[in-house]
This record gives sequence, C-alpha cells and structure tokens, in this order.
Amino acid sequence: MIDTHAHIDVKDFDDVRNDILIRAEESGVEKIIMPAIEPKTFNKLIDVAKSSEKLFFGIGIHPHNSNEVNGEAINLVEKIINEQNPIAVGEIGLDYFYDFSPPDVQKNLFRKHLKLAKKYNLPVIVHNRDAFEDIFAILEDEQDGTLTGVLHCFSGNTEQLEKALNLGFNVSFTGNITFRKSNLEETVRTAPLEKILLETDSPWMTPVPYRGKKNEPAFLKFIAEKIAEIKKISIDEVIKMTTKNAKSLFKIVILLFFFSFCVSSLIAQSTRTEESEFKDLFSEEQEVFNPYEKSIGIGGFLGTNTIVQSIEEAKGTRDVSYEGIIFYGGLINYFPWEFVSIQLGYVYSKNRKIVEKSKNLLGPNIHQVFELGTQWYVNPNSRLNFFGTLGPSIIFNKFGEGTDKEKENSSFAINTGIGFNLNLPFTGVGLLTVSAEWRLSFDMTVSNTFGIIFNPNDPNDIKFVEQRITSFFSLPRIVVAFYPFNRQ
Repeated sequence: MIDTHAHIDVKDFDDVRNDILIRAEESGVEKIIMPAIEPKTFNKLIDVAKSSEKLFFGIGIHPHNSNEVNGEAINLVEKIINEQNPIAVGEIGLDYFYDFSPPDVQKNLFRKHLKLAKKYNLPVIVHNRDAFEDIFAILEDEQDGTLTGVLHCFSGNTEQLEKALNLGFNVSFTGNITFRKSNLEETVRTAPLEKILLETDSPWMTPVPYRGKKNEPAFLKFIAEKIAEIKKISIDEVIKMTTKNAKSLFKIVILLFFFSFCVSSLIAQSTRTEESEFKDLFSEEQEVFNPYEKSIGIGGFLGTNTIVQSIEEAKGTRDVSYEGIIFYGGLINYFPWEFVSIQLGYVYSKNRKIVEKSKNLLGPNIHQVFELGTQWYVNPNSRLNFFGTLGPSIIFNKFGEGTDKEKENSSFAINTGIGFNLNLPFTGVGLLTVSAEWRLSFDMTVSNTFGIIFNPNDPNDIKFVEQRITSFFSLPRIVVAFYPFNRQ
C-alpha cells in the first residue's frame, strides 16, 4: 500500500517517527507521501523525507496560509522544485470552512501553484473544503491536457465525483469513509477503482476502530478494508489497484535494469564454470571458437514508450510527458565482428493519451521510428552479454490522425542505450537470445504542429494554436531474436 497523504513531519511525531515507520511497514505500507503545509516547515519536511527511502514529499502552500504568502514564498516553492525533486505540488487548494484567508487570495495562490505544476510536469495534491464550485471552475480553466493530480480526502457526492473524473483527476479517501455517520458510501461505490488512491491524512482523520486517537500510516489498511466492503471486492484488489494508481500518478517507479543485476548474480557462477570447462577441452594448438557466435539474426520486441515533449508556444515553453504507451517492432542484427553488431530496427507506437487529455478533440499521434544502431558487447564469449547501443534514427510522425488538423513530418534522432542478453543455444538449429534493453531517442528536429485551448464557459469555443515541439523517447524493451546455423 502507498499512503498518498500523511503529515508525519509535524511536531506531533518528532519523538515517535521511527516507531511510526516501523509500524507502517509491518502493516503493509511500502511508501508514504508527505505534502507540505507552510514555508517555515519546508526545510524540516525535506529533511524528514531524506531520512528514509520510503518517504516522498510534495511542495506547496496550504490555503490556510495563503494570507501569509508573498512573492518570495512562491519563488521558494519553485526553487525547491528545481533543486529537491518533490514528486508533487501540494498541499494546495481552497478552504472556505475556516476564515484564515480571503477567498480571492486563496484562489490567486491556487492558480500560481497549478501553473508551476504544469510548467514542471508534476501532479497536484488538492485540498478542498466547502469550495467545490470554485475548485472546479479554476481546474477547468487551467486544464490544458497536461494537469494531473488528486482531490485528497474527497467528500463530494456522485455528481461532484463525475466532474473530478472528467477533469482527469484521481480521488483519495481517508478515515472519513469509516465513520458511522459518513454519507460517502455511494460516492465510494461509484468511484472507478482505477482512479482511487488511499491516504490517512495523519495525524488527523483517524479511521474506525481507532477514532479519537492520533492517526498514523499503519491505519491505512482500515480504509482499504472499507473500500473493499463497500465495493464488495477483495481487499487485495483494492491494495493492488490503488498502489498501481499511486505509482503511476506520482511516477514512483523501479528501474528496469535492477533486474539485470539479479539475473547476473544468479547465473554468473554457471557462466564461469562453463567457460572453465570449455578451455580445458582444447590444447594451446587448437583454435578456441566462441560457443555463442552469431552472424545474422531476426527478432521482435515489445515495450512501453514514454514521450517527453518540450512545447514552445507564444506564451512560453513547457514540458509534457505521456507514459505507458505500448510500442512494438522488429529488427535485423548483423555481427561483422563478435563484439560489434549492426542493427536495423522498426518501432511503431500510437499515443492515445493526447486524445484522453484533450477530451477527444484531437486524434492520436502516431510515431514510427527506423533505428540504425551499433551494439558494442563487453563479454561476447559469455552466456550473459552486456552491451551499449549508439546510432541514428529517423522518426516519422503523424499528429492528430483522422482529424482535419492531421499533420505529418519526419525528424532525425540519435538513439543510445544499455542492455543485456541471455544466449540460449539449440544444437543443430541455432541460437535464441532474450534481451532487456533501455533505449533512448533524442529528437534533433523541431516539429511544427498544433494544440488546443478550451473555453470553460463555452464548450464550443475551441482554439487551435501553433506549437513547436521537440520530443524525447524513452523505450525500455524486451527483445527476442533468433540466429540460425549456430556452430554448436
């Protein structure tokens, strides 16, 4: 489980923070996200986050403190975004229940935070109390297809839930759904599981059966249990999907190539044994050949494409990313020498994310890439080979497929990457290789295309604006290739 909202940096936890983290881990909480509250506690928040690999933080100013904010404070938020790598902008929003700051002051600060989130491609953590109408009006106005986030401690009805989902936002539930007088059962039942996050909002909002005591992340399981009870599904389903949702929204990922070190450690000993036995079979006068020699092979691959675009418009430049785009393709690989190969590959991916973010007003973008790469092998005589890749690519782009704004262009790119492959010989048939590779393509050409601007007060008022786009592709992939006529 991931507790997506817990203020364990507050002074209430100073003497027991280590114990809280231990209890959280024992209850199944693997990560905790701590949203910021006010500038005077930013340094402490960052220090606490650095104290454990299980802790992450968001940066922003709570609406309660809006009246205290000046230009230096919002500049400090941006400085921390640049220097400290928070995973979100938050906790931000509007609160009309308490009279700590005038509504206009709160709304002005809220907009400033949203613009920072879009500028740095970060999700937002939104606080809302008695301010649904203004929250939605501002989010609709600022939503340009790139704004993502969560409405934390969601307390709205099903109609308000629908508005939140239509804006592309997630919702999170806390201990309030376990209260005896809670009126959120229908909202929880209606909310799609793939848009729900879990949170405790520690040290507040303690769930039943610990209501009345100080809340902590270890109690997150009671919220998951309540969601499972209302939806009539297993708690394992709730935990699995909400954890996936949190990792996707806040980009909490595990590097692909950690797997390579696991594989390496498992088979390193067998590789050394095989090499030793192989050498013993030959005298000095005999020619020792590579048991995994390759010549020409063909194969295919599958992976997920992350596209990061730097978009230049009249109002400035911003970065937008689209993740989890499936791509597939094929390759021909030729080895002129045993430690170097020349590879020609074809990659196809269709970015439907732009359609989702633009409310279906844009068609998907199609990207076809022809890669010419050289692969350099560190240990070509071993069963497990490590390699690096470098070469040019040609990218053929089609923007807005199927719309009257459809546009095509091509661009030149440089591709580079690292990976490993496992050689699996089949006597008398050939050699099968299974590879894991992380390849990057840097687009060297600026593309001229279009974007859209919505008028939230008039759904028919849609403006298309010229954009200049530079793209970057991250293409981790699993590759299977076959080399016939192996010498073994």
